[in-house]
Amino acid sequence: MLDLHSNKISKIEGINHLSELRVLNLANNLIKTVENLNGLVSLTELNLRRNIIDQVNGLNHCQRLQRVFLSNNKIANFENIPCLKDCTNLSDLTLDGNMIFNKKGYIEFCLKSCPNLKQLDMNKLTPEMRNQQGIS
Repeated sequence: MLDLHSNKISKIEGINHLSELRVLNLANNLIKTVENLNGLVSLTELNLRRNIIDQVNGLNHCQRLQRVFLSNNKIANFENIPCLKDCTNLSDLTLDGNMIFNKKGYIEFCLKSCPNLKQLDMNKLTPEMRNQQGIS
């Protein structure tokens, strides 16, 4: 685990060599763009809550990623997080506190992008919720 929360970090860099890193906490920093995650092949959990993130890239480099926390950022559009669809092992995702959270089709987008999700915004996803969105 690497805990770098509350350090006024503005850019993710210099960690590509940490191939055994499983948990990365960058919460409460000044990060605007999620990038430079290649090399983090063992990463299972990424906490980026309470930053100023408006763009998410490179999650596809983290094939073992299971939990991603992006609450309370500046993500406004579905197009700003296209790499979610490449996170096939993702089971927990939080995006509450972002502008995207209130957009029409939010739940459907998350479920279609991440079909293996078990929790969205800390709420358990039920079969009924999936059916309501037309996703089984």
